[in-house]
Amino acid sequence: MPAPSSQWFDGYPILEEVGDVAVALFQWYRDLTLWTAVGNEQSRDLFNGGSEIKIIESPLEATSGVFGKLLKGEIQAEELCAASLQVAEWATGEGYSATAALFAEAAARLFPGDPDLAFRAGRANRHNIAHDRAVVWFQRGIGMARRSGNWPSYVDCWLGWGNLEISRGRYGVARRYLNRAFRAARKYNLRELGGAAQHDLFMLAVDQRQFDEAYRHAAVALELHDVNHASFPFLAHDLAQTWALDGYGSVALPILQAVRKVIDGVSAQIQIAGNIAGAAGLAGDLDAFFEAWDVVSNAATRPMPYVAAALASVAEGAFALKLHKQAAESATKALRIAREREEPTEERRAADLLTKLRNGEPPPSARPPPKDMEALASMLLQQLSRRADR
Repeated sequence: MPAPSSQWFDGYPILEEVGDVAVALFQWYRDLTLWTAVGNEQSRDLFNGGSEIKIIESPLEATSGVFGKLLKGEIQAEELCAASLQVAEWATGEGYSATAALFAEAAARLFPGDPDLAFRAGRANRHNIAHDRAVVWFQRGIGMARRSGNWPSYVDCWLGWGNLEISRGRYGVARRYLNRAFRAARKYNLRELGGAAQHDLFMLAVDQRQFDEAYRHAAVALELHDVNHASFPFLAHDLAQTWALDGYGSVALPILQAVRKVIDGVSAQIQIAGNIAGAAGLAGDLDAFFEAWDVVSNAATRPMPYVAAALASVAEGAFALKLHKQAAESATKALRIAREREEPTEERRAADLLTKLRNGEPPPSARPPPKDMEALASMLLQQLSRRADR
């Protein structure tokens, strides 16, 4: 498995990245890595009597008790693994990608033979732009899953690796890996994972602006996804985003606004707000555009996942509304962050818009949606409304 560098072992990124709870998380991580190194029996003498650091009034408050048990020598690896994954999930939602990767890797080291934990470590490193580390974790997970016959983890790792290659702009490689994932999901009757593979192939085609191909993959993904599955709102969001990119802002906007009510997390909310701004600009809805723009401006204070994409969407919305100064400002910021985070798709998107502004090109015209698109949008809105009411 990947060995941590001295910086990663010490957990310094936590202190650089996280706010008020950084010290507690840093201590938890240090205790966790030490416990993993010495084992449960030796840890009783090592930790007994240590000073416990708690987090209160936070989603991590309950997790404090688990790391408190570690200090008392009353902990099991399963409890530590679950707590580490909880921290990683929280950090992902907050946009603390380095912290998420540290705790996801820590969980994987507790159970080095578990391919699902290897997949989670790879995914967290992908979000943290640690591409080489992510590849090692995905490769490790694929090997372990194949040997143990754990086909869901096998498919997950190929999907994770395929998405990594999308973020690198290596579309041909990404398509091979995602198709491999889909074939395995179909072979082992993993319906939801087959839907996930089609969803990812759909987004790959969107990144290349191949909309006809994208809609074909989206249709298969919708057939394979249960509307009650946790991933359904994300598929609805991505389909609405695609409609907006393809010129159908009026039909995309209500879905994006509905999605915003059912998907949590700072990073996701920034992305959704950005796409609302883009769709609102194309639909000519000034109030919705400026409200969404404010959300992105207030939240996009650091280069975390989806910030460049959100800013590019704001820029496109402003361009559609002929707000050229605002479009240029958002696109320039999106370009800088995309380069910093090594996101070639968003870099190209922002650069293309700046070129259009420099050349004085006219903004895109809104397109009337076809009947089948309106019918599908109505179905998506009904399902999202039901989920929001739960």
